[in-house]
Amino acid sequence: MFLNQFLLTRSPNFKEKWNQLNWKKESIGNGEFTLFCHPNINVVKNSTGNPNLFLIGSLYDWEFPELTDQEIIDELSKGSASTLFDRVSKYTGEFIIIFSSEDSLIIFHDATGQREIYYDLSFDNVASQVSLLAQGIELIPHDNKHAIEFYNSEVFKKRKLLIGDSTHVKNVKHLNCNHFIDLKRGKVTRFYPNKNLPERSLNDAGRIAATMIKGYLKAIFNRHQKIALAVTGGYDSRILFLASLEIPEEKCTYYVLKRLNMPDNHHDIVLSGKLTRAYGKKIVILDASKIPKMEDISDVKKSLDFPPNEVLEDVFKGQVYINGNVFEIARSVFGYAKNVTAEDLAFITGNGKLKFPTLIYKEWIKNTSEFKKLGYDFMDFLYWEDRMGIWLSKSRTEQLALNKIIKSPYNSRQLIDILLSVNKKHRGLHHNALQKKIIAILSENNKEVTKLPINPTRSAKFFIILFKMNLYNTFRYICLKLRLLGEF
Repeated sequence: MFLNQFLLTRSPNFKEKWNQLNWKKESIGNGEFTLFCHPNINVVKNSTGNPNLFLIGSLYDWEFPELTDQEIIDELSKGSASTLFDRVSKYTGEFIIIFSSEDSLIIFHDATGQREIYYDLSFDNVASQVSLLAQGIELIPHDNKHAIEFYNSEVFKKRKLLIGDSTHVKNVKHLNCNHFIDLKRGKVTRFYPNKNLPERSLNDAGRIAATMIKGYLKAIFNRHQKIALAVTGGYDSRILFLASLEIPEEKCTYYVLKRLNMPDNHHDIVLSGKLTRAYGKKIVILDASKIPKMEDISDVKKSLDFPPNEVLEDVFKGQVYINGNVFEIARSVFGYAKNVTAEDLAFITGNGKLKFPTLIYKEWIKNTSEFKKLGYDFMDFLYWEDRMGIWLSKSRTEQLALNKIIKSPYNSRQLIDILLSVNKKHRGLHHNALQKKIIAILSENNKEVTKLPINPTRSAKFFIILFKMNLYNTFRYICLKLRLLGEF
């Protein structure tokens, strides 16, 4: 049970119980806390003395892709706690870092919180799931009527997605990405964004991003040697495919998933075939209807707070999956922040008219009011911290519970920062000049590639026409206020 999960605790009850398990164990904070990690988890401790730095997961360096986790952690431990967040931002990976010194004990995670962190309000226990915390503490039900309504609503039962830092119990919180926990002081603090974002041109941002993505992918390959990369008709996977071309063909499996009821002429299948053939690469078409379901997922269900009802077998067992999520943060999925209310945000995120999400978003708007002065659009952050930090991280935890390892080269705060530095008019959902620039750079302006359409659906074509007529944002604003459309 609790495959690939961790527990950081100072509770005697937990320590007594978990000491009997064959988990990796580290003493932290002069013995006050103990870190327990499932045997499958990669755990690295700096070898340079105090302060102590612990890594759960992996870090990948785009500039020096040959570096190991040990080398990266040793380098990170040389600086001060005040600069640690900035120095970590250059790496991609799904990870948790614990910094321990005489004065502080802090814990935080990767750019989008793909390694989830949950903590009880006593700040005595931190873990990767509420269900793991339940092994040693009592879970207290909500007594707030709005929270009770939300967590018992059909919306929550269907989506099973948390909201903000709340969870389905009163005394456990979910750590939002871009925040850290100070366990000595019993405090949670936002550490990003913390400085002005300079505006970059398409050319500059595209060139830097292309180099970083290629470097991250090389670093992941160097560490794992065997990868599986999905190719679709969209922007994100096209960039990753082009960034992967130097990886030996026998070490990289390209595939496209043919979902249930998807026709053979679907644009995902047609365009992925054209793209891979342009470079003489083979692609595997995975028919979802022929992938068998796992027969026994009882341990998975016991290990997760909200487990899936069924799970498909791992088709490329032993390979690391390369995923295109996270780039969406720089695609203006949630639109612009003009006169947006908390009720609007609840609607956009799929939470309807429920009161609890509205109250959460009112507080979120208040706490992000300074973002604009720094050069950021808080609607991009809404997508970052709500969709990537909650929806995607939940999915990653599910996959880890199946020992399926997924890596997103885009999951780097430094890379996201560079992408967001481009004017938002160039970062549209359906018309993204920034991603087209990166594709042109990586393909060396290969016309056969740059002329391939992106997800040519009827709705996408309609929105592109609106964009060219300068009506797209107005259309979205009207639809939002009239509650005609959600995310599009």
